[in-house]
Amino acid sequence: MDNTCTIMNDSENVYLSLRVHGNKIGIIFLSFFTIAILIISCFLISEIDPKETGIMALIFLLGIILFNAIPIKYLLWNIYGIESIAINSKCISYDYDYKIYKTKIQTIAFEKLELVFESVNVDPEKNTGRIIFIDYDKETNLPIEIFRTTTLLQLEDIKEINNELLNLFNNKYLEQNGYIGFSDN
Repeated sequence: MDNTCTIMNDSENVYLSLRVHGNKIGIIFLSFFTIAILIISCFLISEIDPKETGIMALIFLLGIILFNAIPIKYLLWNIYGIESIAINSKCISYDYDYKIYKTKIQTIAFEKLELVFESVNVDPEKNTGRIIFIDYDKETNLPIEIFRTTTLLQLEDIKEINNELLNLFNNKYLEQNGYIGFSDN
């Protein structure tokens, strides 16, 4: 499981595209599990007599659909999942792409932003984890977690993301305070 991280930027935003690469054995197991659940569900649906059970048949059918949606969504995420994040000096925007379905873009505003590395070592040879984005409460100045990545990344990728954000925030600070780059040349 070596998830990939693509970092792009312009003068206003840092864009992250975090691609999931699921464990092959886990994907195969989840595929068989999902197929088994679908087969059992089809059998159960065929055994229902709507005239006899009435509204209960509809409720049962909706329950089966919801029960099947969870492993299907998880399977799609592990095969095709991409977590897209855009960060600027005022907010974080993110969405999740399952290839056949893309979530609506969510945006979270912040005053101050800090990145924290949460270590989740699934492989002892690689230092992997998540990024936790922290804002600080206006009144109490206490840290508040506003977002965390779902995709595990290597520490080197997280350091590179942090450097890109530092450059973005430093450039914004210089721009807001009227500093102009100067060279003796």
